[in-house]
Amino acid sequence: MFGQYNNTFELKSDGLNIAVIKEDNLFRYKRITANETVNKVLAVNECSILINPVEPLNTPKKISSHLMIAFNAPLLLEPKMTKKIYVKFPIEFGVFLTKGEIGGNEILDIFTLAKNKFTLYGDIKDGVICKYYKSDIFSSIPKCNPIYEGVIELDVINKTGRYVSITKVIFNSFGMKIYYNKDLVSLKANMTILGADAAEVDLENVSIQSGMKKSFEVYLLKMMSITGTKFMMEWGL
Repeated sequence: MFGQYNNTFELKSDGLNIAVIKEDNLFRYKRITANETVNKVLAVNECSILINPVEPLNTPKKISSHLMIAFNAPLLLEPKMTKKIYVKFPIEFGVFLTKGEIGGNEILDIFTLAKNKFTLYGDIKDGVICKYYKSDIFSSIPKCNPIYEGVIELDVINKTGRYVSITKVIFNSFGMKIYYNKDLVSLKANMTILGADAAEVDLENVSIQSGMKKSFEVYLLKMMSITGTKFMMEWGL
């Protein structure tokens, strides 16, 4: 379902319908999901549409720039050990009207088929609101439906001299570099444990499989001035 489409098309998959039809000298974009129907009329000479997964922090509106993945079971990591694990994350679709090099991409629609939940990380005064998602921990890339979930390859690095128990990881959306193919949406990240209650989380600009395509970033379009992409977890693991 992800990819570039020109002029008229129709896509149907698992309760999702996206179409562009031509009406005289206008185009009409229509998207139907279980809870929502979106209609937009496009006054363009040529209708070129890009559909790709985007940073999963745009719906239902801009509430947070951080994504928390809570583990269904804690990860116990021995001292001075690095372990590669895989967790799932929710998918959001970005639909863009593309204009080539002159004028770039225009956001046409952003939506998700996953349920939106939010939580607070830290205390009420200084804590951070995060989009919340629960996942099992996997030792290899798990199977998932790419219109609902993607996969994060996470290297967990314990720099301490003691065992640490990890129950969650938090990502800064400004560092998200999403890659995709027809079967998989992915991110790659590192989580460096600095103490019993502290870790630094950073995302990498690499695909986890060869031949994957890089997504166009909504946050790159909206926020050209970015001060940092890492997230420092200071209120517990």
